[in-house]
Amino acid sequence: MRGLFTVIKEKGMMMKMKRNLIFTALLISLFIPLSLFSQDFEIWGTRLVKYNGNAQNVTIPDGVTSIGNFAFSERTSLRSITIPESVTSIGNKAFLLCINLRSITIPSNVTSIGNNAFEDCRNLTSVTILAGVTYIGEGAFWGGVPTLQA
Repeated sequence: MRGLFTVIKEKGMMMKMKRNLIFTALLISLFIPLSLFSQDFEIWGTRLVKYNGNAQNVTIPDGVTSIGNFAFSERTSLRSITIPESVTSIGNKAFLLCINLRSITIPSNVTSIGNNAFEDCRNLTSVTILAGVTYIGEGAFWGGVPTLQA
């Protein structure tokens, strides 16, 4: 062995085995959706990309750090969502047209709520936004919450 990278000669090509192994592991963790929690969640790395279920009450798995754009869009059966403290951002139109969503609490670790994140959530009557939010995108609650109070 010669240090961190073991160089092997195979068919005239130099290969750095450990680097290739690390790179392959990184690709797998970034590009294969991890469905360790449920078939209902598509999670890439720590980003919740899509919710495919039909449950009325959903708890996002702990460890998810962001809710992607359109992740829950048009989930008409969704009535309540529990967002873990690990989440720091909610993407654009993440909950678009979740017309039966009634209430939501945005945890204190969330710093950003994307544009139109809760657009047309017509039955959303209770929104609690804890202290950590520093950015609320344009139209984040458009067509949904009649009045927001601090």
